[in-house]
Amino acid sequence: MSAFVTEWAKAQGQKVAHSKSTPVFYRNLEAELDVRRKQGSLMRPHVKEGITDFSSGDSLGLLSSGALKDAFLEEFKDLPNGRMTIPGSRLSDGNSKYLEELEKEIAEFHNAETALVVNSGCVANMAIFSTIPLAGDAILYDELVHASIHDGMKNSVARCQKSFLHNDVDSFSDTLQSIAESEPQIRNGTRSVIISVESVYSMDGDICILQELIDAAKEILTHDNALFIIDEAYGTGILGPKGSGLVSELGLEKEVGIRLHTFPKALGSTGSAILANDTVKMMLMNNARSLLFTGVPSFPMLASIRAAYQLLRSGSTIEGDDDPEVVSQILPIWTRAKHNLYLAFHVNQAGYSGYPVVFPVVPKGQERVRFLFQAAQTDDHVKAFADCICSWAEEMIEIEDSGDLNRLPTAARDAYAIMSEIENNSK
Repeated sequence: MSAFVTEWAKAQGQKVAHSKSTPVFYRNLEAELDVRRKQGSLMRPHVKEGITDFSSGDSLGLLSSGALKDAFLEEFKDLPNGRMTIPGSRLSDGNSKYLEELEKEIAEFHNAETALVVNSGCVANMAIFSTIPLAGDAILYDELVHASIHDGMKNSVARCQKSFLHNDVDSFSDTLQSIAESEPQIRNGTRSVIISVESVYSMDGDICILQELIDAAKEILTHDNALFIIDEAYGTGILGPKGSGLVSELGLEKEVGIRLHTFPKALGSTGSAILANDTVKMMLMNNARSLLFTGVPSFPMLASIRAAYQLLRSGSTIEGDDDPEVVSQILPIWTRAKHNLYLAFHVNQAGYSGYPVVFPVVPKGQERVRFLFQAAQTDDHVKAFADCICSWAEEMIEIEDSGDLNRLPTAARDAYAIMSEIENNSK
């Protein structure tokens, strides 16, 4: 039995009914968790071993191949003073020549004026969207942007915040036009529209129609007062020259005001870099609370980022790219409600990793299992994985044709049997 299925089964046992002696605060928390348990969507962490990876962001295989480890160890031995970190925030004691040199290298790689390295992509998005849009500005965002962008917008002083239909230039144009008509300062060019998109949308796997959006914005806003912000989390290492991202692939570096590149996915590291001009960098360092009140990234973290960029610059990450037309590594498989859980059980039992995605990560009614392809996967891996998906689909069709609405697919029956056994043993 896979670790994912076992830990899922452990997580589903109802708690509130068996915790009368527990303080009310914790009973209330358990009641909230019980809502997820009733849906079968509460998850526990598990250790992924002995299974073919079709779920992690190791798209370039830098982790599985050991390439990043070797480059990191070489870089790590030359760290300044042998220190692990410098205690303090960036504007107090936390700055270093090593960090400044790394930011310069990242900016040059992406053809940007400057870079600001921070601890994570979530922290970066919260910093950007809580700080950069000013009072009187408007924020226009694709409806599928990351949750951390929404968290940042909640703390923004820009009160006009509107979404447009995903990757839909007509919806974008209509919404932008309505903002210009309803906001006099936008219309006369004294305030800006901050436009938020992603290069590769993490749950759908499609590519932003960036050029079309830029062209539409120029046509509607004639005072050059649109600022595009693009989250390149899933474009980093995959799109553009040597993995420099969608903006670089399209040659739009001068058209996009802020780019966010994150490192835990294709680059196999941690942290992120905000690419912008010096004005934006100074604004973030001096005004973004999520950056002001946190320590700088540690030297090992910075060394792993630098090692990853050395691999990108060398061109070694694209040596096996014999099909450049395939641009997205993300494969979502949409299912009926709860069937995504059944599919996840099936693939994990067959030796492949994949996890159910439910609301609020995706909109209600759009449940799915999201898979990610990687350079380390062989043709045989992919063919066998495709056969696994097809065998699940065939079983679900057979169940539907049988008319037995209470019948569960084999892997789901096994998972629920484990859950029942765990519940019985706990009584």
